[in-house]
Amino acid sequence: MFSFLKINLPILIIILILFSYLGIKTLDEDGWDGWGFGSAQTLMSSRYWARDGFIKNYFLFIPSPYSKLVQYLDSPEFRNRPIETLNGALNRNRIYYTHYPSLYLVPFAAIAKIGFTSRFVFRILALIISLSGLIFFYWFIKLISDKTTALVASIYYGFSFTFLNYADSLANQSFNILFAFLILTLSVLASRNFENRKIYARYNFAIWLVYFTLALSSYDTTFFVFVWLVLYDAIILKKFLWQKWLFWTSAPILGFSLQIIQNTWYLGWADAMRDIYTSYTGRAIGSLKNFILGLIMPFVSMTSLKTIFIFKKTVVALTSAAAIFGILWKFRQRIGLDANYFKIIFILAVAAVAQPFFINVTGHWSYQGVLTAPFWGLLIGIASVGLLQYIAVLKYSKERTLFMILFLIVLGLWFVRFYDTFGYVKDWPNNRPDQKVIEFSREIKKLYPSEERIAFRIIPKNPILKSQFPTFNFEYYLGIPKIDFANSHDLLVDFWWFRNISEYPFYSFIIAENKSDIEKIRQELIIKNLKNISPIMNIQEQYLFTVGPK
Repeated sequence: MFSFLKINLPILIIILILFSYLGIKTLDEDGWDGWGFGSAQTLMSSRYWARDGFIKNYFLFIPSPYSKLVQYLDSPEFRNRPIETLNGALNRNRIYYTHYPSLYLVPFAAIAKIGFTSRFVFRILALIISLSGLIFFYWFIKLISDKTTALVASIYYGFSFTFLNYADSLANQSFNILFAFLILTLSVLASRNFENRKIYARYNFAIWLVYFTLALSSYDTTFFVFVWLVLYDAIILKKFLWQKWLFWTSAPILGFSLQIIQNTWYLGWADAMRDIYTSYTGRAIGSLKNFILGLIMPFVSMTSLKTIFIFKKTVVALTSAAAIFGILWKFRQRIGLDANYFKIIFILAVAAVAQPFFINVTGHWSYQGVLTAPFWGLLIGIASVGLLQYIAVLKYSKERTLFMILFLIVLGLWFVRFYDTFGYVKDWPNNRPDQKVIEFSREIKKLYPSEERIAFRIIPKNPILKSQFPTFNFEYYLGIPKIDFANSHDLLVDFWWFRNISEYPFYSFIIAENKSDIEKIRQELIIKNLKNISPIMNIQEQYLFTVGPK
């Protein structure tokens, strides 16, 4: 044990630093990760899985606060009724989310099942998963290079915005980090045992199991993984192992097939096929400009480069990578760099591009910088370590010039890395919702907290209160299901429908930004001789009143 700690002490110190900082960060209930709305949805859906079971929920998640009334939101009569929303939609979405695999919810639902409800506990679990992924990242780089390079690469990635901003995410990001880097590590270990068929087969089966689990948990690295596995065999091992590749292909195919069965169980065959088509085309097809940016942006995200125009970011990032690669190639013999280093860097770049090539919109998401983390980590690691070796071999002016170019590029990338990291730390608590949303929700939660409740809201013009995305899902803070309307007429139609159909007594929260709207709705309900109508309240510039059960 002492020997293990001594050998791995540097990376363990890095893990401890990150766990300490990010662990403290998770204590803030109003600070969120970079995919906060997804984390909020996981927290809400875990309650459904924990209380009602997986089967009742079709192994799908509901991005809505726990309530018996949610079931009515999936009624065909409700969903198919024409509404006048601001985006022009004619009907409402289904309550279960079907566009993404849901296995990553299981550990969070298990935590909720045994009674842990604090968001802190959920986030610590996600953080442990992410840091485990970072360990495999280090191990992978170490296997294909050396310990020092792996350590430098781990610092570059571990202290990046790409890692820090999503390490405690309750969506799929932590699972992407763990499974993707675990597969990369296993693939290298497998190649080292190619001649030992028994051990080699065991590693390949382990890769299949992890790949299958990844396919059930996320889409975001499946193509990245496959391209790496195939090209590593073809280019590094110089083997055309098509039977093994087919075997690996069966893992995501089986995983995606199970999701199709899952969605068909819930939606029916026709709607499930339509859902797959619209979901894929919406994420894979766009303008040529956006398509190209989708391919490139993971390389930019990982560097944290900031310029006024996104085009400048891409030029700087790609030019920097090409220059480092070229200069390293120039000095390869002097510092003992094997050609395989450059082949692996190339494979990692192609694998990173492959993911947004097939599902393009994902490339625009900042957390997808994880796709290029091995590429940049290995490139920066080799260059940083090699710079010290270059000093000893400099004799000619041309070499000095190349050395200075390499030095300035690498120094610049490190400066940007830690400048961005400093800004992130300084901004703590990060990704905090607007205080108006928090305060409004806290006041709402005080009203009839032990009763079934539902909110009917006229969509406000205030952009902060209107949008759910930047406020990390308004419903999470409200703690009750919310339905938005463009006008009072549509609101009243659904209010009466819920009153008539629900077998559960519930309190209605009528919310509007405009006082005249709220007064008009309240007066119409009074005319209908409804009882238990509260006075109008003004909370954070939002007007509301409540209506008791019928």
